[in-house]
Amino acid sequence: MINKILYLDDGLGAIMSCQEFKKHLSCNYDLLVDNVNYPYSLRSGLKNHLNKAIDLFDFEYILTTNPTLALCLDNKNLIDGLDSFYGLLEPKDLVITNKRFKNHLEKERKDISLIDGQLLSNQIQIFTSPIYIVDNILKSYIGDEDNIYFMDTNFYIVKDYIKKLYPNRNLVFIQDLIIDQLKEKKSLSQGRIKRYLTGYRRSVYLNLEEKYKASFIDIKELRF
Repeated sequence: MINKILYLDDGLGAIMSCQEFKKHLSCNYDLLVDNVNYPYSLRSGLKNHLNKAIDLFDFEYILTTNPTLALCLDNKNLIDGLDSFYGLLEPKDLVITNKRFKNHLEKERKDISLIDGQLLSNQIQIFTSPIYIVDNILKSYIGDEDNIYFMDTNFYIVKDYIKKLYPNRNLVFIQDLIIDQLKEKKSLSQGRIKRYLTGYRRSVYLNLEEKYKASFIDIKELRF
């Protein structure tokens, strides 16, 4: 039985992902979005930095939708969707991810296509990017691949839009893989979420409220 999960990430897409995860495993979530240090994929000394964040929370499992974090975390109780991802990968599949995870996969798999999707993630992170920019970036990334994996936190924000653009492809998001992992677990069904940012909270929650027409005023600022 799981009571407490620490969801640790750098992308603002984690805020909406956490609400989706709660539908499938209703336990207590502490969500820390370290947006001041975004993107983690380009940060040095990440492992020590993550350990400082982890020490601030009491938890049983760590969850992350950024595979860069999964590469740096030694915690055995890690929910990251990567076991399923590795099991599904087939030759000629396309993986759109961040630079650090791309570099990791290049050493492991020579038979798949890999793209550093940092530019797309950056555009989504700022909220105000016009959708045609997202469209153009996606067209520069995606060819005729049948199976496409979106392995980074922020891509989930535009999941519905991407599905409309590519209706006949098999599109897999890291959040989908994590949802499957959560469904296998049992919880105490308390289901509260506490959300923290390392950046200026007001601009973030106002942008979230404008985009999703819901209140996000409960988000707190946290420094470490």
